[in-house]
Amino acid sequence: MGSQATCGATDTVYHFIDERGVGHFSNVPGDPRYRAGWRAPPVTLNADQADPPLYLNLSAPEFAKKGDTLDVSIALPGSTSVRGQIDLLFDANALAFDNASLDAVLVAPGRLRIEVDPGIASVFAADVRFRVRSGAPDNTTLQGTILDLESEARTPVRGVAPAPVAVRLMSARR
Repeated sequence: MGSQATCGATDTVYHFIDERGVGHFSNVPGDPRYRAGWRAPPVTLNADQADPPLYLNLSAPEFAKKGDTLDVSIALPGSTSVRGQIDLLFDANALAFDNASLDAVLVAPGRLRIEVDPGIASVFAADVRFRVRSGAPDNTTLQGTILDLESEARTPVRGVAPAPVAVRLMSARR
């Protein structure tokens, strides 16, 4: 029977998108534009478990205007030496993919695939911009899915996806 330990990775990740559309992430916010986005829960490990799972952080504004843009931030704290893929699922009737800060490919309607390769960065982070369709329903959700993560040693890495993020889509005022 293995012993247990609790991993203390409970830092809050703060984020904001600047005027150029660049996403900024930190666990020590030094700018008033930062807002709390995600807090990793403590993870209990058995002695035979090498690493805690990585928790995917997905954040979007609570509201967006129809016909406008919607900026979504994705982060995978603790992913310094992890490679793989993340899919961002969205309602293609509500949102149209515009661009991303990293290589991203639409693999199916409503499914955007982003390569995870943080390189020298301490955290994998990406920003995705959607156009909100004028005829979109009043509510939509975004969901992150972790695919095939592995360490540099090519061993599988467990990942935990967040609950869906809801966004209320409002009609543009005239």
